[in-house]
Amino acid sequence: MTKRKLVHEIDGALKARFPGVDFSEGGLDRTQSVVRACEIHLRPVLTTCFAACVGLLPAALSASIGAQAQKPLALVVVGGTLLVPALILLVLPVLIDLFSRRRELSEARELRPMPGE
Repeated sequence: MTKRKLVHEIDGALKARFPGVDFSEGGLDRTQSVVRACEIHLRPVLTTCFAACVGLLPAALSASIGAQAQKPLALVVVGGTLLVPALILLVLPVLIDLFSRRRELSEARELRPMPGE
């Protein structure tokens, strides 16, 4: 019950953030919906991650006094922001597709009549 409520809250927040972008009722199948959503989110994700990398690049490459404290953290953050687009645009859509297929299969099992009924 709690998981479903959380999913509905996230779905509502995403619909509020991206009004008019609801692929589940647009006549597209699941795979087309995931690909279309990735196309829409590609530019904002890449620009955000690129801006974070460029902003932390001076701290990551500095060799001045006091850089020993900033450099490791900046390197980790730059590496993480370079990895995030791959996770958001490649791994997350695959997981969404897998879980939606799993949900459809479980719903189909619930609707299937039991033997002897």
